[in-house]
Amino acid sequence: MADESGRPLADAYAAWAMLRGVTVTDVQRASGLARHTIENVRDAGGRRPKRATLRRLAVGLATDPGPGRYHEDIMKRAYRDLSLAAGYGDPSVDDARSLMDLALYYRFRSAATAHVWASLMDRLDAVDAETLRELFASLESVKQMSHPTE
Repeated sequence: MADESGRPLADAYAAWAMLRGVTVTDVQRASGLARHTIENVRDAGGRRPKRATLRRLAVGLATDPGPGRYHEDIMKRAYRDLSLAAGYGDPSVDDARSLMDLALYYRFRSAATAHVWASLMDRLDAVDAETLRELFASLESVKQMSHPTE
C-alpha cells in the first residue's frame, strides 16, 4: 500500500462508499468480491490488493444499491482514486504504458530490450518525435551490434 498501514486505501474506499451510499453487502453483490476482501480494504487489513481487485471494487462502488444501475464514469474515477491510494500509478497512464511495452516488445522481439526502452522512457519528462526517432535509431544500432546476424 502507499504506506504499510493501508490507511490511504481504506480512506479512499470509505469516501467512495459514503458518497455512493453503499454498504459492504452492496459492493459485494455488484462486484462479486468476497466479503472478507472488501472488509480488508475497508479496515486497512491484509496485503495490498491486486489491480484487478481494485477494478472490481470500483465496479461495486459505481453500481447503485437499489436498481443496480452501473455508472462507467464513476467506476473510472473510483478506480483511479483506489489505485493511487493503494500505491499504484494512475491506471490510464499504466494502461498506455502497457500498450507501449507491448509495442516495444514486438518492435525489438526482446523483452529485455523493451524493458530497457520503457525504463528510459520513464526517466524522460517530455519526449518529442525527434527524440523518439533518435532513441529508436540508437537502439536499432545497439541491436545490430549485439545481434549482427539478424
